[in-house]
Amino acid sequence: VIYASMEATPQKLIKNETDLEVFSKGETLKNYINFIMELQLSVRSKSISQSKRLPEFQIYDEYQKKIREILQETPAFEGKMRFGNLAFKDFHAKLLEANKNFAETLVSSFGADGHYAVELATYLNESYGNEVRIDYGTGHEFNFMVFLYAVNALKPFDKSSYDSVVHQIFYDYVFTMRQVQLAYNLEPAGSRGVWGLDDYHFLPFIFGGAELVD
Repeated sequence: VIYASMEATPQKLIKNETDLEVFSKGETLKNYINFIMELQLSVRSKSISQSKRLPEFQIYDEYQKKIREILQETPAFEGKMRFGNLAFKDFHAKLLEANKNFAETLVSSFGADGHYAVELATYLNESYGNEVRIDYGTGHEFNFMVFLYAVNALKPFDKSSYDSVVHQIFYDYVFTMRQVQLAYNLEPAGSRGVWGLDDYHFLPFIFGGAELVD
């Protein structure tokens, strides 16, 4: 996502193999991977119960609670549907407003320029599945972690709280997303079949492997 100006709408710029190659060799991807590796190290040999639920992260707790409330208010349609439940489209439409409000509140709490909220909300909008295909996969999970990476760029997390970033913020997102997947029977996005660790998630394996050390 990039801005042509402060007021511009974020746009996808990785559209083909050439764009992907440029991105794969750039500093942003290196920094993003380093961020994940630092998060991974923070939960090494540490269970969820060993991490504190930090009061400064309550804003993220309330956000996930709001998403789950929207889920409860938007039940799946009855009857069999071959490719996911169409009620997911209604859920996703309501989600956009919640993401906008959360991003604006978050950016305001940082004292940062308000235009950053548009970009953060864009990543959140891409984090809960695709409303057209009614699917969810590792690319959507990737967007949520990019959201956290972007937040960290605006106002860096205290590195002593990195384990809570994983166990409180990220795992709450996974918990919410599991409920959404089950409620609407979301199709896996880009499943790799037997070659994939999981049709829907990847990062829990990265963090879970570290947790199991020793």
